[in-house]
Amino acid sequence: MWFGFGLITLIVAVIVGLKTRLAARWKGVAHSHRDGPYQVQEVRNKNKLVMVRIGVDTPKPFNFVVRHERFHDRMFKWIGVTLELQTKDAEFDRKLFVESDARGVAILLRRNPELRKALVAISAIAKSNRLRRMRVRCLHGRLWVEFRPKDESVVYGVTQALVPLLHELKNGITAHRFTVEELRDPFVWRAAAVLALSTASLALGVYGLLRSAFGRTDIIDSGSLFTACAVPGVFAAGCVLITVMWWLGSTSRAHTVMCEFILVGGAGFILSTYALAREANIDFDFGAAETVVLSNVRAEHKVSRGRRGRRHHHYYLHTADWRPNHAGEHLRLEISEANYHTLANTKEAVVYVHRGALGFEWIEQIRPAW
Repeated sequence: MWFGFGLITLIVAVIVGLKTRLAARWKGVAHSHRDGPYQVQEVRNKNKLVMVRIGVDTPKPFNFVVRHERFHDRMFKWIGVTLELQTKDAEFDRKLFVESDARGVAILLRRNPELRKALVAISAIAKSNRLRRMRVRCLHGRLWVEFRPKDESVVYGVTQALVPLLHELKNGITAHRFTVEELRDPFVWRAAAVLALSTASLALGVYGLLRSAFGRTDIIDSGSLFTACAVPGVFAAGCVLITVMWWLGSTSRAHTVMCEFILVGGAGFILSTYALAREANIDFDFGAAETVVLSNVRAEHKVSRGRRGRRHHHYYLHTADWRPNHAGEHLRLEISEANYHTLANTKEAVVYVHRGALGFEWIEQIRPAW
């Protein structure tokens, strides 16, 4: 299972890296303007316009995102988790949030008031035309604005207003020379690594949960094991979160990564702790199995319908609970289809039970009593 965890981490890291590199390679319809050429892409879902991108090419390999500053951005800056570059331009710093930790971006915006005015003007156009999720992005030789329009009728007018501003930004960017070190943003790959770690932990946990929930019965009281794993899972997630925040430091996107890790990695560490505990409880139990003979058992086959009418088959064995602390209680064990066919015509069954390395009983095998 740990091999799977490492493999998933590596795969997710590669996917995130490729996604970042391919984000600037969207294809749009080419147009001409008196300031220069530009491209427009309209993304539709069920004939509804959900995203518009307007972009120009730029030779500089800058990497930054500029968007409206939100309440949580200000809150995390106030408590010191996030450190965003400040230009000493009150209007710009108050209205916009810059996602970049490259020194070249900070130098560019601080030295060029025309660029700041152009970005503020783009923000004003977005607000007056109710453009949601407005972002100005520069990545791998492309500079573009992307947004979700609330009203499709404003797209043409917005495009004509944004194109001159984009060319103004392009000219301001290409007019300055920077070293490779100044253009480098060290935070991008760190963020990708953290996202890969949290995604891998969630995938590992979901895999373990599915193994225990569908197709087999092993841990008899899996709910108690999950409850026992919740506290160490939260503790492990907290320790990793502290380590991640220390590793990332106070950067412009630290709070975004932190929130993603809490949502994805928090659930992932709880579920993966349960998955690993479940495996350890079985794999490190080297004791002999105890046999329990059950009488008056009943095999059940249930069919449920999921989405799109798909049928799902479930097989159960009903019996009285044999455990001393659960006398008189009813127990339903999930069994495989093969076990169902062997137990369907019998009233007695033999269960091979192990005590479990962590003290949680698990079933190795169920077969008819003949």
